[in-house]
Amino acid sequence: MRPRNQPARDQLTAVLVRRAPISASSVAEQLGVSIPTLHRLLQEIGSSVVSTGKARRTRYALRKPLRGELAELPLYEVDASGCAELVTSLALVHPQGTCMSLASTAWPVPEESRDGWWDGLPYPLYDMRPQGYMGRQFARAEHRQLRVSVNPEEWTDADVLYVLSRTGSDVSGNLILGNPAYEHWQGNKVAPPEPLKPRALGRLCAPCRASRHHRCGRLQRGRRIPQVLRTARTSRQRHAPCDGEVLWGRWFTRCAALG
Repeated sequence: MRPRNQPARDQLTAVLVRRAPISASSVAEQLGVSIPTLHRLLQEIGSSVVSTGKARRTRYALRKPLRGELAELPLYEVDASGCAELVTSLALVHPQGTCMSLASTAWPVPEESRDGWWDGLPYPLYDMRPQGYMGRQFARAEHRQLRVSVNPEEWTDADVLYVLSRTGSDVSGNLILGNPAYEHWQGNKVAPPEPLKPRALGRLCAPCRASRHHRCGRLQRGRRIPQVLRTARTSRQRHAPCDGEVLWGRWFTRCAALG
């Protein structure tokens, strides 16, 4: 004898995969069960379901794995004193989009995302992704190890999340996504990387001259520095969003010098 409500139990995952976020009343209607019964069915699949919102605004979605992992990605915020604090977490959901509340941060939240649902990625993460000239250089160097396209413009939202969670310890702004990136950031605080020697910086000036966007800057303290380093520093001083060509500039400059 089949357990009671087995047809609804079998169809629940399919309903959540097709459409999310979705209200309890809509799911119950499609399954032909009462809302209390639906709540019991949702409890059975437990952590596979994401839910957020209060009272009638509560919505449900099925988690989507990121490279086989269902765990949420923690988001850390670094304050002015250099201390990091866990502020929220992000979950990929079916059929597309993410769930991440920004209520505990200083970021403005659009009305349609006040409960934490986003059609794509939360907008602060788009500013953190590799892009522009430096983003392309980063993708060419690391795409095989990260298993993403050599062209960062072709990356999916899942690709962006994976890259940021593994390598995004030193990007624009004060946010760090994912424990691997956070642990790398902590390691750099304990044992900072060796500063580049003047000779290494000099080797970078030749390719800089060949690019209209990366010509060498003015003499500072008796030596030339690559324009990308001077631009990144100036952007931070103005507290203005850095251009995508600067976001991964420090990574690229260090690697180029070591190479």
